[in-house]
Parts: sequence; structure tokens; C-alpha cells
Amino acid sequence: MKLKLIKIAAIVAVLSLFMLPAFGCKTAATQTTASAAESTAAAETTAAETTAAAETTAAPETTSGEPIKLVFWWWGEQEAPGLEKWLKETVDLYQKAHPNITIETVLQSTETLISAFKSAAAAQQGPDLQYFWGGIFTIEDAWAGNIVPVSDYIPADELKHYYTSYEQLYDGKTWGAVWYTVPNVVVYNKQVFKDAGLDPENFPKTWDEFLAACKAIKDKGIVPLSVGNKEGFAGAWLASYIGIQNMDSPADLMAPAIGKAKYTDEKYAAWWKRLGELRDNNYINKDINSLEFYQGQDNFKKGQAGSTLTVGSGAVDFVKNMGTDKVGISIMPAWGTGKYAGRLQLSSQTVGITSWSKYPKECADFIMFMHSPERVNAMYTMSGAFPADDRFDPNLLSTDQEKIIAKLASENVSPWGENYIPSQFDEQAYYFGVQEFFNGKSPEDMAKKCQDIIEKWQKEQPDSVKNFEKWYESLTK
Repeated sequence: MKLKLIKIAAIVAVLSLFMLPAFGCKTAATQTTASAAESTAAAETTAAETTAAAETTAAPETTSGEPIKLVFWWWGEQEAPGLEKWLKETVDLYQKAHPNITIETVLQSTETLISAFKSAAAAQQGPDLQYFWGGIFTIEDAWAGNIVPVSDYIPADELKHYYTSYEQLYDGKTWGAVWYTVPNVVVYNKQVFKDAGLDPENFPKTWDEFLAACKAIKDKGIVPLSVGNKEGFAGAWLASYIGIQNMDSPADLMAPAIGKAKYTDEKYAAWWKRLGELRDNNYINKDINSLEFYQGQDNFKKGQAGSTLTVGSGAVDFVKNMGTDKVGISIMPAWGTGKYAGRLQLSSQTVGITSWSKYPKECADFIMFMHSPERVNAMYTMSGAFPADDRFDPNLLSTDQEKIIAKLASENVSPWGENYIPSQFDEQAYYFGVQEFFNGKSPEDMAKKCQDIIEKWQKEQPDSVKNFEKWYESLTK
């Protein structure tokens, strides 16, 4: 399948540049054998050097033209602390080099990121630059005419450096410029594992081993897996981490949306049984529906859980706060029979140019400045977010945890499951559906609910179904 081959080739190509230092994704930055203090000092020094380089080499001076104001709605500080400071610095540097351009940044909440943009699109006013999650979360707005292809404004020789653009490809165009990568990992507390009589250096590889480890941890009075799903989106995370494992391709993920498969088929329904094993044995915290997403992660940080789910930058943040000796990195143990079982799921976050912006060329120029080597490296040192750009300096990778993520990313990876299903289905079946499941619904109930939701969507959204069919066909050629 073309998309899959493009993705693997792109990742392997980038990682071949990194090799020994390895590739991390999304939140990595601490220390290797040096102490935390030494590592922090090194990071600060590198950040300062990077900033100085940016001030002298990036964004060439321009003559002052007509006053231009760009508005950038974005998200990301929540998963990569430090990104807000980096963005402010990047804007300041760009404005200094372009005196006629002012950029206003507006940090969105997780809950309103999508809905606020839908309202802006309906009014055809609001941001010039918009942050998107990958895949369908970008492509849907291309279908709706809310964004323009970035490939119309960013030259091909520049876009070639953005190595996870495959999720934003549709109809021969690239609709979003990748900003940073998102490796979805499992972090675990080595001390908790050791206290439970488990090998702290080897997280379970199979589902049966995972269940046995969960029992050992629970017997010690510790929650094996801490998750917060009050907002609902952790439900989609669980569906992606666990539910993707019987799939072989993005097309498999899309098949039920266009009637080529059913969510009641064992291939698509079996994951609810696996989730049920965690629920029924209390291997996931009982208050999952009462805790916010980051509260679930905070319980892990406090040493109150054996493991939790996070992205690369989040993993590094845990290392910073808990120490390199306590945090282990792994992936969800394998239970399925598909190619995606036992693989790291790798995605990216993107920036799009709105169709109503009067200044698409200036928007594209700012995106390219965000991708300048100085800014790429500064983003990593300041936030731990791994840039989706092959000009990233691999010497900035330092900790064992980063190198583990790098190794996982250099092997066969899978896409993020949410990125290839209708967002309306995602919300109703996984956000709210997993909440219902933890309130007592059976795996069979949930499989039927998923099928009912997708059939309703098919009837109500015929144009979206046609778009999905076209997207599906492009992935199976």
C-alpha cells in the first residue's frame, strides 16, 4: 500500500540520520548518564545557543510593506510544556525580521480546539493559521473548504524535509504542514514493577504477560494503569492503543465507514473484550470517568500507578520529574493478529492555512520559519516536542528514554487509529462510548453501538461517505 510504504520509508530515512542518538517523539529531554542538573544546564545552554543562532541566521530582514496581521490559533502546551514560550520567541524573532507583520497567537483548550474552529469556519473569519491534529482532523476541513493546500504555497524542496506529511495527503495535495511528531507510548514506574516482583527493565510484550503484571501490581495495592476519561478523549486513546491491533493498514481502519466491514465483526469488536479484562479486574482505576485526562497521568507522576499512556514529550516530562531511574518506556503489549499489533503508533500535529486568510503566502512563510533549523532545534530543547523535520540535530537527544523511543520509531510503526475514522463517530463511539463501557456496558453492547453510530453517520453524511471512499481508494491503489 502506497501510504504505508511512504510512511515507513520516510521514518526510516530520517532515523538513518539519527541512528545512535535515536529518534524520540513528542516529549523527550532529560539526561543520559549525567545528573539531572548537568542535563538541564546543557539543555539551557543549547537553547540559548539556538536562540542566538536564530537571531543571526534565520528569517532574513525584509523591507517594511503594508501592515499585516496574522492570527494563529494553536494547541500543544498541554502535551509539550514549554511550547508556548518557544512559540512566543519564534513570533518575536519573525516580527523583528518582518516589521510590517504582527502575529497574534491564541492558545486553545483541548475541549474547544475543534468546535471553536468549526464556528470560525462557519463565519469565514477568525484565524489565518490553525493548529490541527493529524489525519482526518485535518482532511475533514480540506473537504469542507476551510483550509487551502499548504503545498500550493510551500515549495516542494522545503516540504520534503517534513517527514510525516503522509497523514495530510489527499487528492494529490498536502493540506497541513506538520509541526511536531507524536509517538504514543506507555510509561511505567520501574520501582513499582520491582516492588511487585517484576523485571523493571522489561515491560510485558504480550497481553497475557501484561495481565499477569497488572495482577502483581494490584496485589501490592497499586493501580496498574491510570487513565482519566472525564472529557472523553482518553476513550479514543484506548481505542487506538488497543483497538488497532487487528489491523494491517489505514484502509482497514476506514473500511467500516464506507460499508466494507462492520464494527460487529470480530476483527473490529474483539478489542472491547481486552478492555473489559482491564475493567473487570480493576486493572484500570475505578474513577476513570471522574478524572480528567491529565489527572490520570498525574497519579502516575505521584507514584500512585504502575503505568499510564502518554506521548513522547509527556514521557520526557515524567523523566524530568521522577528521574531517569524510575521511568520506563514501552508500547501497548500485543494481543491482536494484525500487522499493527506490538508496534509504536506514530502521528504528528499540523498547522493549516485557512481558506479565508488574506495572506496565505505570509502564513506559509511563517510556517517555513518555524521549520528553520534554529527554530526546530530550539523547540526540542525548550519543550521536548520532537520536530517533524529532518534538519533536527540528533545530538540534542540524550536520555536512555529518548533512545528507546527512537528505537521504537526506527522499527515498523503504525498510524494513530483515530486519524482514519470520522470524527463524529470517534466522539460518539469512543469518547462517550468508553465512558458508557466503564459504567457497565458489555463488549457486545459496545460493538453494536459502534455499528449503529456508523450506519447513522452514513445516512446523515452521504457527502462525507463519498469523501471517505475517495480517500480509501487512494490508499488501496
